[in-house]
Amino acid sequence: MSKFLKILIFCFFCNNLTSQNCDLILKSAKPSIALKNVEYTQQQLENQKMSITNCKRCLQITNDPTEISKYHYKIANTSYHYYRNDEDILFHLRESFYSDPTNFCQQYLDITSDFEDPDVVEIFQPHFIDLIVHSFVDSVRVVCQNSKKDEVTGIDKADSTFAISVDNNVKEIISEIRTNDQKYRGHEIIDRTEQRILDLKNRDLVEGLFEEIGFPTAAKVGLEGQNTIWLVLHHSVDCDWNEKWIIRIADNFIETHQKFGFIENAMNSTIDRFYFSEDRNTRNGLCMQKDEINSKLFIAFLKENYSKEVLEYLGIDD
Repeated sequence: MSKFLKILIFCFFCNNLTSQNCDLILKSAKPSIALKNVEYTQQQLENQKMSITNCKRCLQITNDPTEISKYHYKIANTSYHYYRNDEDILFHLRESFYSDPTNFCQQYLDITSDFEDPDVVEIFQPHFIDLIVHSFVDSVRVVCQNSKKDEVTGIDKADSTFAISVDNNVKEIISEIRTNDQKYRGHEIIDRTEQRILDLKNRDLVEGLFEEIGFPTAAKVGLEGQNTIWLVLHHSVDCDWNEKWIIRIADNFIETHQKFGFIENAMNSTIDRFYFSEDRNTRNGLCMQKDEINSKLFIAFLKENYSKEVLEYLGIDD
């Protein structure tokens, strides 16, 4: 067999991972920690690069939220220890958490529990999530730590955090919304046209849910359900629809004193995305770019009609 033919065959198998191959990758996609002061060989780096590539390919053939979460977590973990591309790591951590918060926290807690052993602390680096300084990571770390088992009763607090009893019909709608939201975003290359069609469908589903049950409180849809609906808002490019839901979320905060979902700074990042830049020095968010006058009027409306507490929750400065 010629060298050229061997290369062709190798490339064929690399680019055509089957679900069976991906099942094997999932089994190996367990959280890991790294030794202190270790230098990786070129071969080790190449192996881990291939591992990341395979995870990204497997993401393209699954819509299962838990599998998506595991692949993104594996990519973030591997990237941190071998390549340290912080922007890429944060992207995959977000996708992992939003796809399946329970799975994300379980992987995080499985590793952090090992550090109760002094020998582990001496030999290994801390969990990579504990080494990242970022507001999003700080928030999810708190969420995960709060979901630990109660040492006295043995009751899993994650049950109350993530698995609030929800009507089966509502569960099905939330599941459909979650699947739609991650249909193409979990891929290395996003099909933006198809994804935006699904985003429009999701806005209609959320609106239908609102008409059926009223505002989606945690008691009605669960915290994961709220997080799913927040994602629809966060990814929406329909600024009129976005404004309507920002007002609904602000009004609910006044009525119930409950934040929307379980991410501390979720609404801050959404307001930034629509109206501000990351550093707040310029106003170049999505909606501000589309219609600067209307966007400024909307921000002024919020400042005029809501208390300082609500504005701080939304992340709007004076």
